[in-house]
Amino acid sequence: MPKYSKSNQAVATIIKRYETAKAHRASWEQHWKECYEYALPQREVFNQHSPGAKKTTRIYDSTALIATQRFASRLQSVLVPPFKKWAKLSAGSAVPKNQQTKIDTQLESTTDTLFSYINNSNLATEANEAFLDLAVGTGALLLEEGEGEELLRFKAVPLKQLIVEDGPSGTVENVFRDHSVAARDIERIWPKGKASEAVQKLLTENPDKQIHIVEATIWDDKEKQYSFVVIESATKHVVFEDYFEQSPWIVFRWSKVSGERYGRGPIMTALPDIKTANEVVKFVLKNAEKEIAGVYTAVDDGVLNPWTISIAPGSVVPVGQQGSLQPLVSGGNFNISELILGDLRDNIRKALYHDQLGPVAGPTKSATEIGIRQQELMSDIGASFGRLQIEFINKLIKRAYYILEKAKKVAPIKVGGQVVEIKVISPLAQQQDMDEVNKLAQFVQYAGMVGPEAMQIGLDLEAFPEHIAKLLGVDKSLIRDEEARAEIKQQMQQAQQQQQMAEAAMQNPEAAQQLVEGQ
Repeated sequence: MPKYSKSNQAVATIIKRYETAKAHRASWEQHWKECYEYALPQREVFNQHSPGAKKTTRIYDSTALIATQRFASRLQSVLVPPFKKWAKLSAGSAVPKNQQTKIDTQLESTTDTLFSYINNSNLATEANEAFLDLAVGTGALLLEEGEGEELLRFKAVPLKQLIVEDGPSGTVENVFRDHSVAARDIERIWPKGKASEAVQKLLTENPDKQIHIVEATIWDDKEKQYSFVVIESATKHVVFEDYFEQSPWIVFRWSKVSGERYGRGPIMTALPDIKTANEVVKFVLKNAEKEIAGVYTAVDDGVLNPWTISIAPGSVVPVGQQGSLQPLVSGGNFNISELILGDLRDNIRKALYHDQLGPVAGPTKSATEIGIRQQELMSDIGASFGRLQIEFINKLIKRAYYILEKAKKVAPIKVGGQVVEIKVISPLAQQQDMDEVNKLAQFVQYAGMVGPEAMQIGLDLEAFPEHIAKLLGVDKSLIRDEEARAEIKQQMQQAQQQQQMAEAAMQNPEAAQQLVEGQ
């Protein structure tokens, strides 16, 4: 495959595409600012903040902050739980049925190798950050080639740095990363690249100066590969250029409106309630201060000066006449405020699936209760779960397998096709399969009511257990292949025949002898 060259696609063209895509994103930025300010202030990077600056000065109600953190943590636990297998490689539809069990058994070992590297990576920490951004609408991970045992290196990229272009199918195809790098780090990050003369001069004068960088990962339809170009924005100097057979970007959306490139998340849905709850708490606190300190009326009798008195515990206030200083009764109703606030908080929690995802800590729930909650969750986020399967899980597995295949850690196979498919086995996906298992159990129950003979005729009893095992995610190494099942079936038939002969011999020796001679 030929190496990408900047002659194929001029820097000016790349910059123009970047600026066009950035202008398209501009309409989203104010909305994002509010989402991050009220629900994720610690990740708010659209406004200028010094490192370590306090970002919660305008927050009076923490419901959205807690619910968003919990959304990311619990979504991770039911979608890609750390240090567990949440997907596996299995035989696709193109594999003959009589070979699927054998192929699945072989792929179990490949899946174990794949997840040994995934679980040894930094996915657990970086995925959580990406899921926080997903709560706003769009999450992004970079999956790059590492070294040694850490071959997979993940990086959660903030939404502010992300500028995307959709492909013809509506999925994210091209990605621009808009960020700044210290002058001293440019050639360390891209050791095969070269900084401009202006930046090289800064290495002695001001090495910590931030240099604006644009990283462009663009699909080259002519060369059938991804062009990767690193450009210094100010000088238009190409620091580094390369090509990728596969994009290192994993960009995923919670939900998507037709014609829009970026996703819409639950925080966007709950934002009106989040802002209103914040204002209600702010108002309640101000009025609570008045209730505690009190508001007073004073008669202007020439003796009492209201501007010099202090209302404090134990203080003595001189008055000119009896009743010249009187408390003012407040007209506010805290009960109504609490009622409104309770409804707003409930709406925020519902928008962020607080109840369906279950408590982080607390008493152990029964399997039935957990199942009901997960069923409710699946009905609420079914569309989003399907999108996450395609844009997040499938892309992550394909990218991870590609890196491991290049390092010769796994066999060279095409993952995600009709021969080898990606089967999601996370707790959330298993709940979908459990629904089918329950339906099959109902079918068997009703079929049994008709009679055992009807069940044997209407149901493939040999294929049934294997299908149930597949739905439940049972290890394929525990399932006998077709040859082993045929051998056992033959042995059972022979044992049955021997038993029939023994019974016949006891009841009718002459008939038994005829049966033996007939064989």
